Amino acid sequence: NISWNTLTHLTGALTNAGLVNVTGTGQLNASGGPIENLAGGVIDFQVDTVWAGLGPVTFDNAGKLRKSGGNGTTQMGYSSYPIVFANTGTVEADTGTILFTSGYSETSSANLSISLGGSIPGSGYGNVSFSTPLSFDGTFTVSTRNGYLPNPGATFQVLDYPSSTNSFTCLGGLDLGGGILLQPQF
Repeated sequence: NISWNTLTHLTGALTNAGLVNVTGTGQLNASGGPIENLAGGVIDFQVDTVWAGLGPVTFDNAGKLRKSGGNGTTQMGYSSYPIVFANTGTVEADTGTILFTSGYSETSSANLSISLGGSIPGSGYGNVSFSTPLSFDGTFTVSTRNGYLPNPGATFQVLDYPSSTNSFTCLGGLDLGGGILLQPQF
C-alpha cells in the first residue's frame, strides 16, 4: 500500500509483481529509477492524485494500471516533471480520469479498458486522457459493472487526445447484450 497526504518522494526504482493500492492524496514525486509494473502486477489508484517525475522517469506497464476510486483525475506526470509511460499491459479506468501528460506509447499487446457503471462521467464511467498525440495500437475494451445497461442513444466520452494516428487492432466488449450494441466514434 502506498499512502500519503502531502507531497511525498519515492526515491529509487519501484518494481511490482503483486498488488499496489494507491490511497494517498497530494503529489508523489518519483526519482532515481524506473517504475515497472510486471505482467500479473496491479497498481490500483483508489483516489485522485498526481504522480510526477523528478527528471524523466519511465513507467513500464506490463501488468494492469487501474483507477477504481475517485471521481476526479489521477495524473501521470507534469510537463516539467514527466513520467513517460510505455504500455504493453492494461490501463483500466473504472471511475474518474487517468491523464497521461508526458508521453504515452503502446504496443499491439496493450489494452485500454473502460468500465461502464452509469451514465454520469467520473462516477458512472471512466475516461483516459492524453495531453500528447496518440498512436493507437492494441485493443480497446469496454465492460459493464453492477448490471448496468445504458439506454439506447446514450453516449460516453471515454477517450480524449489532441490527435491520433493508426487505429486499434481490436475493439472488444461492444455487444452489451439485451440488444445494446456500442458504436465507437473516433
